[in-house]
Amino acid sequence: MATVTQSRPLRRGSMKQEGALYDFLFNVKEVVNAALNSNLSLEPAASAPSVTTMTKGSGVSAAESYAAGVFKNGTLITTRIVVDLTGLVGSGTDVDIIGNTGGAANCHWGQVTTAFNGTIVGGQVTCLEVPAGGTNDIDFYSANEATGAQDALVTSLVETALVTSGGAWTSGASKGMTTVPPANDYLYITNGAASGGTFTAGKFLIELYGYAA
Repeated sequence: MATVTQSRPLRRGSMKQEGALYDFLFNVKEVVNAALNSNLSLEPAASAPSVTTMTKGSGVSAAESYAAGVFKNGTLITTRIVVDLTGLVGSGTDVDIIGNTGGAANCHWGQVTTAFNGTIVGGQVTCLEVPAGGTNDIDFYSANEATGAQDALVTSLVETALVTSGGAWTSGASKGMTTVPPANDYLYITNGAASGGTFTAGKFLIELYGYAA
C-alpha cells in the first residue's frame, strides 16, 4: 500500500467551510498522485483559454439570436458565431444581402481582424436548422465595407465568397470555406437563389480558425 507524505500549505481559516473543503480536496489529490504517479494540482491552469466576443451590425438587429466568441488557447484562435435568421428578410434576387426589412444598412455579422481573430487559415459553416420563410439556399460572404444593406447585391461591395451552397441546406450539413475572409473584412449572409421572404427559421454556425502572429 502506498505511503502518502503530505506537505500541505497552511490555509487561513481552515476551520471554515471553504478551508475544510480545500483540505479534503488536497488529501484526495495527494492520494491520487501517489497511487497513479500523477501530478494533479489544485492551482488554476496557467494556459486556460481566454474568451472574447464580436459585434454584429445594426442592420441585423431583428435576428432572433446572435452569439459569438473568440477562443484563444496557446497560438490557436477559434472564432464561433451562431446566427438565427428568424425575423430577417431576404429579397427575390440572388446574392442580395439578408437583413432587417426596408433596406437597412450595416447588415454584417462582425468584423474579422488579425489582432482579434488571428491570421485566418480556414473555416466552415454548419447548418443547425434549415431556413424557412425565405430561401433555403444561403451563401456566406465577407466584404471590406461595413455598410452593406439588405436587398442590395453583396457583389456591389469589395466582396469575397466564403461558402456558396449551390443548393438547399440540410440540417447538420457542413461546408468548408473555399476562401477565407481577408483581414478587416465584415461577414455577410446572402440569398443563394432568387427567392425572397421573411425568415421563420434558419440557424447557422460560422467557424474560423486562425493563429496568433
